[in-house]
Amino acid sequence: MTEPVDATLPLRRSFVRLGGRTLVQHQLDIALAVGCERLICIVRSLEPEVIALQQRAERAGVLFNTVMAPRDLSALVTAQDDVVVIFEGLLADPERAQVLIELGAGVFVQPIETGLAAGFERIDINHASAGLLRIPGRLIEALVQLPPDCDVPSSLTRIALQAGLAKREVPAAARSGMGWQMITSEQEAIAIEHEWIAHKLGNARLVSPGRRLVRIAILGFASSLLHAGNASRIMGAATLGVLGLALGVAWFGWGAAGFVFAAFSWLCLCSATMLKRLETPLAAGEVKHEAGLAALDWGFDAVLVLLIHWAAPPIAGANPLLSLALPITLLLLLRLSGKVPALPGAAIIADRALLCLLFAACAATGLLEWTVALGTVALVSTILATISARSG
Repeated sequence: MTEPVDATLPLRRSFVRLGGRTLVQHQLDIALAVGCERLICIVRSLEPEVIALQQRAERAGVLFNTVMAPRDLSALVTAQDDVVVIFEGLLADPERAQVLIELGAGVFVQPIETGLAAGFERIDINHASAGLLRIPGRLIEALVQLPPDCDVPSSLTRIALQAGLAKREVPAAARSGMGWQMITSEQEAIAIEHEWIAHKLGNARLVSPGRRLVRIAILGFASSLLHAGNASRIMGAATLGVLGLALGVAWFGWGAAGFVFAAFSWLCLCSATMLKRLETPLAAGEVKHEAGLAALDWGFDAVLVLLIHWAAPPIAGANPLLSLALPITLLLLLRLSGKVPALPGAAIIADRALLCLLFAACAATGLLEWTVALGTVALVSTILATISARSG
């Protein structure tokens, strides 16, 4: 973490933000994915971004060290160690990097034509660096013989090649899209941010209409929210606010309107969940901290039970608690359906926005009670048929 993005700016290349996170945080994802036990950062000073990196690494159980001179590395690395070297500015998909690192020691390269155009440095007449090395720890000692201001990744590349380590070409599939980039300025990060967010959100054709709508909305406003650092919290608060409106209008007898507001609330909740994954992707060794969103998810279903109960009140003289049994059963079955592999229409079934709009139409026409009853029977039948088919 040493190179500035510009001679006139103090910002380091590693501290450029993409999707609200510094590049070095994205690189830590790689280090955790490949199972690194110690993180050694070459820095100019202990800047706030370095401290934030240290805190996250230590929470994941990784030892953390900083050095300011290349020769200091030899005191932290033994000859028996495996060393993964990540070049400053590299943005790579952690899963793709993990597959390559597991191939063994080597200098990872790419064709010169694509590599130079993408901002990677030349290695020889045919190859450019891929910004990643896996080398034996004994090679680190050679840095002691070099000037203190040497470029460590470039120097280790030459040392590794002179020691006879293999060149391992990164497959074209791994370098495609947002899978492998070299970021040297804020302008480059801004230019690819929209495409990077789309890449992280996955294929829109594989999700339900509600989630597809959320994905389109996130692509439109996620960047500004992510850089503000509170994207998922804002959408979580919006979820609670709209859910409160749903309860309010349903309490005063407008059941159909309550379901419409609930549909909007679920879209906000879905947005919060997607934004949370962009803000803090879960890497190996890290603890999942999504208790708030999980509670909100369950709370949404509890509110949906109340809305059904108010929009389809029990027959006079019937026990109100017994009338809650059917909507509770339906919502629990909807949750169970997400755990059944290969369930037909699973994405549609899990789309609460569509469900709420269906309930709104049924509440307006007086068919809600029948819809809930028949929907429960249909869902049980579908789950049993799917399980029976899988079990042979």
